[in-house]
Amino acid sequence: MNTTATRNEPAGWILYDDACGVCRRWIPFWEGALRRRGFDIAPLQADWVRAKLQLSETELLHDLRLLLADGSQVCGADVYRHAMRRI
Repeated sequence: MNTTATRNEPAGWILYDDACGVCRRWIPFWEGALRRRGFDIAPLQADWVRAKLQLSETELLHDLRLLLADGSQVCGADVYRHAMRRI
């Protein structure tokens, strides 16, 4: 995967629970670095995320997710590892 992406084609979306205190602190702290590596950021609660992932509420908010441009997903601690390898 490229470590840079055009503004119109992100490498992926870091999807986080906007009600989670840890996520709400972590995302703003790393936002600049993530965006420079081509990742956009969105809360799991966003309407487009719910529609795209089509998961139950329990599954949707269970863990941090990375939705890659090709449609594949990375979940949980693997999201941190995936993102940190690019930073």
